[in-house]
Amino acid sequence: MLWLLVKRRGFYEVYHNLFVSSLRLTWVIGILVILHLGEIVLWALFYYWKALFPDFETAAYYSFLTYTTVGYGDVVLPKWWRVLGASEALLGILMTAWSTAILVGVVHRLKKPLVDKFEHSESGAADNQRTPSNRVSGVSLRPK
Repeated sequence: MLWLLVKRRGFYEVYHNLFVSSLRLTWVIGILVILHLGEIVLWALFYYWKALFPDFETAAYYSFLTYTTVGYGDVVLPKWWRVLGASEALLGILMTAWSTAILVGVVHRLKKPLVDKFEHSESGAADNQRTPSNRVSGVSLRPK
């Protein structure tokens, strides 16, 4: 294995940052999923505590379907508690949108150094080639 890393050093240097960025993104996604599941369990515990469902499994099932806004309708809250179910659905939509915004920000932050590194190496390689198509009198024709 060490021999492969030494032999393929250029490959490792190029793709190491991509691998690390992928691990970081996976970690962020995992944390977000755990937080969402935790919120679903908290709602289910509340429903079970208030005895709105006969058992915790049914409360968790209802909470999961409501939070994700799937809502099959096979399990419903009692009449006086239905607004609470709608509130959970609204909260689920908002938290999912918030998680999407976090992921977009993380991806942007992780890709910026990779793109900058790629553009730097690309512009250096293009500037070293002195052909009429990209260099005229020392002025680069490549857009910056």
